[in-house]
Amino acid sequence: IATRTGDVQDWHGETLRKGVLKVLGVGDVVRVNVQSLKDGKDVDGGAPYFEIVKIKHGTFWGRAENTYGTLHWMRSLDEGTIFPFRA
Repeated sequence: IATRTGDVQDWHGETLRKGVLKVLGVGDVVRVNVQSLKDGKDVDGGAPYFEIVKIKHGTFWGRAENTYGTLHWMRSLDEGTIFPFRA
């Protein structure tokens, strides 16, 4: 589990250098920790998978995937939704 917002980790949970983001491209699949807030309170959260569909100026856009059922825990994010994120 990431210890700080923006941490990038490998499959074993090891924190990677931010330079790894430079090798990601459209079509790659990443897992992103997200938290949904409503009126400043946690609604739900999780770490769903996203297929990267666009990259511009350090921002990634990904299509939410329900790999391993990760979206079942998130009421606020549907499969196929395009979601922006930064690290």
